Amino acid sequence: MMGGVLKLTSIVALLLLTGCGSDNRSMVVNRLVSPEQELADLARARDVGAITPDEYALLRQKVVVGK
Repeated sequence: MMGGVLKLTSIVALLLLTGCGSDNRSMVVNRLVSPEQELADLARARDVGAITPDEYALLRQKVVVGK
C-alpha cells in the first residue's frame, strides 16, 4: 500500500512540475532535420497531395525564415 501511495505522489508531483518555470516568451528549436531536407519533404508532400499548394507555401516560408 505504501509503495502505491509513493508512486501516486511521485506522478502527481511530476505532473504539477511540468509547467513550472515555463513561459510563452521563449522557444527552443531542436532541429533534427536540416532545412534542405525539410523543404524536400514538404515538396514531396505537396506533390503527392498530402498538403495543398497554399499549405506548402506557408510551411515553406516558415522553414526559410527559420520559425
